[in-house]
Amino acid sequence: GGVDGLAPSRPAKSYFARSVATPQMQMPQPWDAPRALRTALFFNSPAQVLSRMGLGLSKPTRPDGLVWSAERPDLATWGPLDDVVMGGASTSSFTVSASCGIFSGTVTTANNGGFAGCRTLPFAPALRLTSFRGLCLRVRGDGNRYKLIVRDDYEWNGVAWAFSFDTRDAEWVSVDAPFTEFVPTRFARKIKGVNLKRDSVTTLQLTLSKFEYDGALNPAFRTGAFRLEIEEVRAFA
Repeated sequence: GGVDGLAPSRPAKSYFARSVATPQMQMPQPWDAPRALRTALFFNSPAQVLSRMGLGLSKPTRPDGLVWSAERPDLATWGPLDDVVMGGASTSSFTVSASCGIFSGTVTTANNGGFAGCRTLPFAPALRLTSFRGLCLRVRGDGNRYKLIVRDDYEWNGVAWAFSFDTRDAEWVSVDAPFTEFVPTRFARKIKGVNLKRDSVTTLQLTLSKFEYDGALNPAFRTGAFRLEIEEVRAFA
């Protein structure tokens, strides 16, 4: 897995031409409580909770494996999920142009934060991806290392199956993420004794975080502006 065959743990070439700073704590900033509340209501409004009740069946994905694309933005609804929910000050948005989705914003370690993300509203019913081996993303990034996260239940803080991938500055690349290489985590810490339920994929998430897993730092992380363009997410057999 990784970018165009590169292992996900290997930095892309563009890193060597960039200045990569060690994450440092930044000055405290006022907590944006209204934004935290808007985030909570977006993902867990009464309508969203009701839509997930009593849904024990999953639905097959499209025969071509398409999960989301800029040409079919109706297949998933994305919203920001930043460290503001934990008191941080990072900000992001997800917008859709004619050719791609754009996950962009500013990440900061102020207020003990250090991550920005976007997550889909839950698929209801869940996606059944048992006939596929993984997910492929077509993306253009900025040299940062991001995570693709999937979940296989409707628990808000359930198991987050994470796959780290590198991007090349201003270059379109295809990222193959085999399901066997997703890491089961809770709050960026690995857990054991679980298996990814491919017949019950409930959400997708993209995250830029200062952490990799188990307290290790993202070697490419830097504070400031970021931008990741996504042409499509497609399951591959």
